[in-house]
Amino acid sequence: VPPVDTMDDPPDHPWAAGLRGKDLALIKSAGFDDERCGKLIQFRETASFEDMMQRLGVPGELAERYFRAFDENGNGEISDREFLIGCAAMDPATPHGAVALFKRLQSIFAMFDYDRARNLDFGKLVDLFRHLKKLPGSSLEKQEEAELAMLALEGEMNRSLTITQFVQLVVKGTIAHTDQLFRLSIDPDLLEGTTADEDELFVAVGYGPPEHQLLCQHFFAHCVSTEGSDFLALDGFERCMERMAHGDGCGLSFSELYRGFDRVGESKMELQEFLVGLALMERPASGCTPAGGSQLLKQRAHTVFRIFSAGFGVMGPDELANLLGVLRRKEMGTCFRPDSGVVQAQVEGLLRGGYDLGLEEFEERVCNGEIFGISGLVQWSSGCSPARTGGRSRCGIPPEVRWHRTMKIAIDRAPLLDSLKDGAKHRLRLERTESVTAVVAGEARLTEMEPSVCMRRPTDQDSVHMRVLLGLLKPHEWRPPSDRAFQFGINDIEELCLAAELTFKQEPHTVRLEAPVRIFGDIHGQYGDLMSYFGRLGTPTDWMPTGDIHIQQYLFLGDYVDRGRHSLEVAMVLLALKVKFPLRVFLIRGNHEDRDINSRDGFLFECFERLGEDAERAFNAFNQAFSWMPIAASVEDSIFCVHGGPGALQTLEQLNTLPRGTTNLESKEAVGELLNDLLWSDPTEHDSITGLVANPQRGSVFYGPDIVADFLVRNGFGPEGRGMLIRAHECTTDGFDLHTGGRCVTVFSATNYCGMYQNTGAVLEVFWDHTPGAHQLLVQAKLIGPGVGSTESIENWQEIEERPATPPRHWPEVYDKVEEVQRQAQQEPTPPRPPTPVTVSYTHLRAHETPEHLVCRLLLEKKKKKQITKRLVNTQINNEVQETHQRRNKKDKQTNL
Repeated sequence: VPPVDTMDDPPDHPWAAGLRGKDLALIKSAGFDDERCGKLIQFRETASFEDMMQRLGVPGELAERYFRAFDENGNGEISDREFLIGCAAMDPATPHGAVALFKRLQSIFAMFDYDRARNLDFGKLVDLFRHLKKLPGSSLEKQEEAELAMLALEGEMNRSLTITQFVQLVVKGTIAHTDQLFRLSIDPDLLEGTTADEDELFVAVGYGPPEHQLLCQHFFAHCVSTEGSDFLALDGFERCMERMAHGDGCGLSFSELYRGFDRVGESKMELQEFLVGLALMERPASGCTPAGGSQLLKQRAHTVFRIFSAGFGVMGPDELANLLGVLRRKEMGTCFRPDSGVVQAQVEGLLRGGYDLGLEEFEERVCNGEIFGISGLVQWSSGCSPARTGGRSRCGIPPEVRWHRTMKIAIDRAPLLDSLKDGAKHRLRLERTESVTAVVAGEARLTEMEPSVCMRRPTDQDSVHMRVLLGLLKPHEWRPPSDRAFQFGINDIEELCLAAELTFKQEPHTVRLEAPVRIFGDIHGQYGDLMSYFGRLGTPTDWMPTGDIHIQQYLFLGDYVDRGRHSLEVAMVLLALKVKFPLRVFLIRGNHEDRDINSRDGFLFECFERLGEDAERAFNAFNQAFSWMPIAASVEDSIFCVHGGPGALQTLEQLNTLPRGTTNLESKEAVGELLNDLLWSDPTEHDSITGLVANPQRGSVFYGPDIVADFLVRNGFGPEGRGMLIRAHECTTDGFDLHTGGRCVTVFSATNYCGMYQNTGAVLEVFWDHTPGAHQLLVQAKLIGPGVGSTESIENWQEIEERPATPPRHWPEVYDKVEEVQRQAQQEPTPPRPPTPVTVSYTHLRAHETPEHLVCRLLLEKKKKKQITKRLVNTQINNEVQETHQRRNKKDKQTNL
């Protein structure tokens, strides 16, 4: 190493003790000054290496690799010298050459030499090239890791590389892109400034070293530097936010955010305040724990309190009224003007007889759900943030969608059929789900939390939707009523349905959602399954400990009623959630939300069975609300959600021509088969079958992978059509199924369909990929097994002999027949579509009797005949037993005499 002009005389600095000339040259090449080196050594004395990695958000496996890279002597301990030169070698500013090259390559070598054998064999090289291929701008994407490893080993499997040979291959270019490995910026000021709560907050939003480094660059580009401190003034903060946001924002102005971020209140925002404030504006990461979500909500409450208390430390009636007005306009629209009397009543309820609210009291009101909606005030309005996009706005550019791994949350067995494990059928099944990665085990989240006392908002105190939610929404305690009684009367039902109908009328044909979203498939009256999902994944409430409505939205894809025996509970709770949270819970229409269908598939019968003489009024009220539901949904302009499928739909503008408030048959008379396709169509049995194929069983069509791909591209779902279609409508053995090479997903949430198919249920979770530089959504399936939602799953289904349920795909009895019919239909001209089948004869109609009454009367008469027959048999048996006892008693008396 050539002589280097060092920073100062090494003996004068404690941190320089034990450093050699090449060490000082490396530190200088990284740009470390005396102050930074001293702070790093000081932090090294007060915290462990594991603690440092945890504060920087480095995952455990990567932290172990970094430890090996720092541990130059391999003794399991890191000295001050090793720590200092390791930080200098891994700093992004350190050049990958000159004095730093050998130290950097030595550290990279140690990262992949996991057994400390001082060599890289074939397996280690494969691991190295796997990491190199993932780097941005890598030219190794098209080559296999094994081929690259064999090239480095010159084709000899038993050969391994020493550190000298590894350096030679890097210099020759055989092993490329190592300049991007082993890079991490360690800022001692950032490490010393974080608290345990702030560390938990950074983990909750997925902030790691890349995000911290990017935000620090923005801070120092606009800060004011004085002697001993750097801070952001108001004008610098506004310029910084404008440059990062590019038109994106939240519910508050930048000046209001500055007041909320500035915790000290001296109009001098320091780096840590800037980082914490921007973290509060992020949406929670996919792995956010309940504790992390609670910490995020508390910190947001503190920020909102500082903004609206105007620096006085308390919030009086005027400040509370201002906040409630802002929250209400954020929820209902900028043109909305809240009723002053209602706002005054809310303020009095929050103050509880006092004159003002302190910070702790305000935090308590927010966490109890008495003040709802503050998250929307301090959250980026779009899915992208400056820390994720590098300060370049991606607003208006739809993200790519990618399938994520499957997670079992409550399942005892995989209900795969033995007959599908062999032969062509099993190979076909694997082809359809080849993009699914390994299934991992996952414990149920939130199930151990104790339920808290429900706190109601003043405006909901006497509302029917709150009475429904308080009476029925019990994820851990709900049990089917033994006497089949329903606890709500006709007045409550009609009031709730009317409120839901008015809410649906204000929504467009296609509702738009933002990730993260939890998507449910068919429920079919299985209220126990719905409560099981809510109890294990999270509940759409703002007052329960399992409540997560403030961090994600909910989407239900239709088919809420029929088949199951608790359709009333499902319909009431979902409509109540829609009225309670109109901008967080979304319901779209399925084929069973139609009086022509649910009058014969069980819902009308349940109404007559449980509501008696009020059945017809309740049935009409529910279906009137159902008929106004939106038809489709769009998630981040990249995922199209509908109950059945696009069918012959070409553009989203066609949806606006659909009449609402009508049945499917009435819609056919107005616009033809469009609504019928959206509610009834299915994907073809295999991706090799393309185009539109007649589906006589459903009275609609099958659509091939070309139809799905063309629809996604034509309507701009995802970049270059790399979006996804999510639909329900079909029972699947594993709760979900993939079509069109993974671009079309079927989800089915009811387990053990009709008590006979033993299928698993699933929900889909859509969330942002927080990988640095990534702009994509991830879709993950979470499964529950049959019997989890109810111990007597078979008894929770109705017997519908006139219309048996459609079995899952690949069911042995119908698999071969369906595939043969589809292939023949593809070769032959498509026949005209038959009308929607109706299996009930109306020849027995009585005077002033509707077809719905006829169906229920016939079903009730049939059930009554069975009960009478059973009663007669039991009576006959009892009479015979009684006569036998009388003869025996008479004989005993004679014997005694």
